[in-house]
Amino acid sequence: MLAAHRVHADAGGRVLLRDVCVQIVPGRLTCLVGPNGAGKSSLLRVLAGDLPAGAGTVEMNGTSLSAWPLRLRARSRAVLSQSVEVAFGMRALDVVLLGRIPHQAYAGDSSEQVLALRELARVGMSGMAQRRYSTLSGGEKQRVQLARCLVQIGRRARNEAAYLLLDEPTAALDLRQQHATLRLLRRRARTGIGVLVIVHDLALAAAFADHVAVLDRGRIVVAGAPHEALRPDVIGEVFGVRVRMLRSRTSPRMLPVAVPGAPRRTEAARTHSAALQVEPTVSLPATRQPSGTAVAAPEPAEPARLVSEVAPRLEPDVSR
Repeated sequence: MLAAHRVHADAGGRVLLRDVCVQIVPGRLTCLVGPNGAGKSSLLRVLAGDLPAGAGTVEMNGTSLSAWPLRLRARSRAVLSQSVEVAFGMRALDVVLLGRIPHQAYAGDSSEQVLALRELARVGMSGMAQRRYSTLSGGEKQRVQLARCLVQIGRRARNEAAYLLLDEPTAALDLRQQHATLRLLRRRARTGIGVLVIVHDLALAAAFADHVAVLDRGRIVVAGAPHEALRPDVIGEVFGVRVRMLRSRTSPRMLPVAVPGAPRRTEAARTHSAALQVEPTVSLPATRQPSGTAVAAPEPAEPARLVSEVAPRLEPDVSR
């Protein structure tokens, strides 16, 4: 398990994270959501070991992350940042093979190239292996970088835990590729990999995640199963928008959809924001709901309204 316990981080006098606890569990896909500037990327960098925590601890597989030699750390966790620049005229295949460097693998080895080509195919880029990376679109570059992360933690021992830490891997992707990417990551999690994905699309998180953590102003507001973490009252307070919860014909999961003309944050939301600044932890009551901010989901005993025009397009195939 990759875990942060009571982590605090700041930069340039600005507090980035406050008393954050989070666990990335092998076999589970965790989505991290929150407003812009909430500290999501900072938390991912702390978990990766790229940003030192001012207080608290980060452990990977029971050992302090700082105690791991860099090469061994890179073999067990792969990181996809929001933006990755490649200065040289490398082919897409060459960029993917960079992920094998921590394993001291020879890029010219045919077995390494087979591994890289297989992961390129899994992200839908099999026909682009020989293309210059610099000529690819933003979404194509993102998928090549995802393939690099997949080969980086490939060929591990069956009982060896590994982790994928991905910062907005769907940001530049079209709707079809967004769903394909989340399906791929969920399947990879089922092989025993712990996956953390930062996303802004709450419907994607609700459709695919096993676990969702909501971050606001450097604190974890709530964490749990999607139906627990992505409640209308939570979304209303953290994001300041009204949502409706829709059920797809192809899945029992409820998907949050923003209602046009959402109001500004309510007094309840401002109270919540003040609590973030002074309380060590924040607990949201199960029945709390900002008045006029969100539309509550139906009670479990009542069947949710079927919305055939919208929900199927949000999640065409998310069967577990």
